[in-house]
Amino acid sequence: MFSSTYANLYDSIHGSKNYSIEVNQILTMIDFSEFQNLRGFDIGCGTGSHAAEFSKLGVEVDGFDVSKEMLAVARSRYPHLKFSDNLVDFFNEYDFSYSLFDVLSYQTTVSDLHALLLNLFEHTKSGGRCLVDSWNSSGVRNDPPRYNERIVNSGSGEIIRKVSPDISLAEQDIYRLSIDLVDSITGINLNNEVHTLRAWSPSEVIKNMEDIGFQNISVYNPTNSKNAFSPSDWRFGIKANKP
Repeated sequence: MFSSTYANLYDSIHGSKNYSIEVNQILTMIDFSEFQNLRGFDIGCGTGSHAAEFSKLGVEVDGFDVSKEMLAVARSRYPHLKFSDNLVDFFNEYDFSYSLFDVLSYQTTVSDLHALLLNLFEHTKSGGRCLVDSWNSSGVRNDPPRYNERIVNSGSGEIIRKVSPDISLAEQDIYRLSIDLVDSITGINLNNEVHTLRAWSPSEVIKNMEDIGFQNISVYNPTNSKNAFSPSDWRFGIKANKP
């Protein structure tokens, strides 16, 4: 998962994602009166785009990811920022922490979910804030993933990203996405990888957060934070405080 080929094309694949708007939404939701000297921790930082946008606003964010390939891209693009695949490289006193863009859904067991949430808790200082988002089980059951194609400009030509879902484990809210990157001219398959994701329910995530010790937990709509979350939505977000 996340080969170097995919990692280097990741930002082109998600070129429509506006990280600047998302970062401002995050700052609004965590609701600190002062942004000066704020420090944040990003679990599942990917290619570092959130951290880079925070940096433009004077907010220091450190990024953790298990993918060395994604981190290689992040470090090459933002050498002034801190990225690592080792949790011991980070301290435990961040003002806020987050794990966004469906990183939670890549945790397909309850123990994996709990471990990620616990790491967020342990790296956030008392009084700090936390944000996570996920695929929403009820919304995804009603509208399961479908085959889709997207044209991606790689800089040296067009590539077709083909996503073929396997919903055989849908009763367990688990979905496997086979992703092919195909050269649009030659038809050569440049890369194939399988991403396995789980759609969680807000109640499952909230229970784990409560067990860990988070407080003031609430659900929000990550697509549009001005609209209330609906059970039919494909995704949900959760914000919480560490006491």
